[in-house]
Amino acid sequence: MSKLKLVQNLKSSSLKSKTEFKVSICLNSTCFYNCKHCFIWLRKQSLNSISINSWYRILEGIKNSTNSNIKLNVGGDGMAELDPNLIPILKKSNELGFKTVLSSNGYLINKIIASKLVKSGLNIISLSLDFLDQPLHDNNRGIDKSFDRIKNVIKSMNSKIRIMINCVIMKQNLSQLVPLAKWANSNGLIIGFQSIIQPFNTKLDTEWYKKLEYKHLWPGDEKKVYDALDQLILLKKANMNIGNSVSQLEFFKQYFKNPSNKLFDSCKIDEIGLYVHSNGRIHRCSYKGDIGLIQNSEIKTLINSDKHNQVLEQMKNCSKNCMHMVNCNYKSQKVKGSGLN
Repeated sequence: MSKLKLVQNLKSSSLKSKTEFKVSICLNSTCFYNCKHCFIWLRKQSLNSISINSWYRILEGIKNSTNSNIKLNVGGDGMAELDPNLIPILKKSNELGFKTVLSSNGYLINKIIASKLVKSGLNIISLSLDFLDQPLHDNNRGIDKSFDRIKNVIKSMNSKIRIMINCVIMKQNLSQLVPLAKWANSNGLIIGFQSIIQPFNTKLDTEWYKKLEYKHLWPGDEKKVYDALDQLILLKKANMNIGNSVSQLEFFKQYFKNPSNKLFDSCKIDEIGLYVHSNGRIHRCSYKGDIGLIQNSEIKTLINSDKHNQVLEQMKNCSKNCMHMVNCNYKSQKVKGSGLN
C-alpha cells in the first residue's frame, strides 16, 4: 500500500467518521481503594495539573473537531469527586451538548456532592459493584463500608440521575452475577458487565492469567463461566436492563476459554476515542504512545498530526484482546473460531 493510500485510509477513521465519539478524561491517576483486581493504588500520586480554563479549551476543541455526538466519561480512579474542576467540567460539557458519564466507586459522594452532580447536568453515574454480598465486596475493594456507600448513593440519587452498575466478571463473583443483575433490575438500574483483564498498573503479559499472583481473579472453570453467562444471556433476551449485547456476552465465552487466542482481525479504530490524562497527555489508545501534550497544542492540531496517524497505523495493525476490544469499546463482529457475529 502506498503511503498516500495509507494516510487516506487512516484519515477515514478521523473524529468525523462516527455518530458518537467517546472521550475519557482522568482527573487524577491515584486511588485510595486497595482492589484485588486493580493495582492503580500502587502508583505514585498524580493529581490534576490542568487548569479549568485549559479544560474548557480541551472540551471546546473536541467539540469543534467532530460532527459526531460526543460521550464524555469522567473518572479519576476513585478520587474525581475531590477535584474542584469536576463540576465545572460537567457543566461546560452539558452546555456543549455532550452526554456525560461519571465513573465512580461511590465512596466520596455525600449529600452535598450528590446535589452538585445533579445540578451539573450529569447524565449517568456508573458505580463499581462486583458483589451483592457486603463482606465480599468490601474485602475485594479493600475498604470497609464501601458497599454501604454505594447503596447510599443509589438511594439518594436513583430518582434524579440514571445509575449504571459496572461489574467485573472474575473468579470470586461468578455465583453473584445473576443475583446482581436481578437486584439491579428490581431497583430500576442498568447493569453492565466487563471481563476481568490484566490488572492495571502491571507489566503487560499476554499470559498474565496463568500466573500464580492472579489465580484469585481468573475463573479457570469454563463450565461455571459458561453457565453464568448463559443465564445472563437469557435475562438479556427477556428484556432485563443489561447494558451488554447478547453478542458481547457470547464473546466473553471465547475470551474466557483462552484470552491468548487471536479473537479479532484488527482493532475497531472507530470505536476508540480520545483519552485525556491528568498530566495533559492525549492518547488515542491507552496501550500506544501519546499523540501530544494539550498544554503545547490544540486538539485539532494533535488530531491532524503525523504522530496521531502513526498511532492509528499501529492500532490498525493490532488485534490484541485488550480492554478496549473486549470490554469498553466492543463491537459485534466475526469472532475467530466461534461462528459468532
